[in-house]
Amino acid sequence: MKHLFFLSLFIFSVSLSAQDGFVRTNCGNLKLLINSNVHKTVNFLSENNYKKIINDSIQKKRILFKNIKENTDLRREFQKKFPEKLTRHCINSNYFKDDSIKYYSYCDSATTMILTAKEFNFYIFKVNAFEVSSYLLFNTRDQIIYSTHNYPLIFDKGRTVFDIGYVYAGFKTAKYYRFNRKNTEYFDFSIPPQYSFKDFKIIDDKKRKKIAVDLISYQLKKGKPGSKYDYEYDKDDYCRKFLLIE
Repeated sequence: MKHLFFLSLFIFSVSLSAQDGFVRTNCGNLKLLINSNVHKTVNFLSENNYKKIINDSIQKKRILFKNIKENTDLRREFQKKFPEKLTRHCINSNYFKDDSIKYYSYCDSATTMILTAKEFNFYIFKVNAFEVSSYLLFNTRDQIIYSTHNYPLIFDKGRTVFDIGYVYAGFKTAKYYRFNRKNTEYFDFSIPPQYSFKDFKIIDDKKRKKIAVDLISYQLKKGKPGSKYDYEYDKDDYCRKFLLIE
């Protein structure tokens, strides 16, 4: 059963500085939106505990958008094995969304899907569309499409997929899929626009992978004389949060 809930770690609020004329982030308050079909725990950490925990983190190479190119050999392989499921402009396949599986039949000449890689049981497609940048993962085990906003981080021989980074409108996500024999677990942790990822780590636990995140929100200050910006980030004045999702 899908559980949609709002986790308010205190209630996010902002205080208006009348003297400076801009909104400041209240460091004592934070609101997180979580969409999940499993029960999870989100813990605040001290900076020292965060540094201890990330000693067991997994090194994972990040893929830059500018380095993503079409793999023509994989494209031919995919079309031979799964004809018309995902073409350059069309989808004709089952699609996992909001804890349910639906069949999509969709074409759009303005949307281009580039097959860029294959990791374990996933063919990874980069979606290019107007103001949209995302990824589609075709799972060869169940022939279902799963989506991520960022290049997927795939572990456990294809049983765990992480999506960590920017989403849209300033929001960021720490999301995962975990594939079991009976069902697909998913957990989508949305971070408000005031905060950014300073860093994140995938923690290698014997039972399952965990996510440790370092969040930061810089306060604003008046821009320097002659600057084209009225306000700028104050690198010496910020809010910092360390979280562990397990």
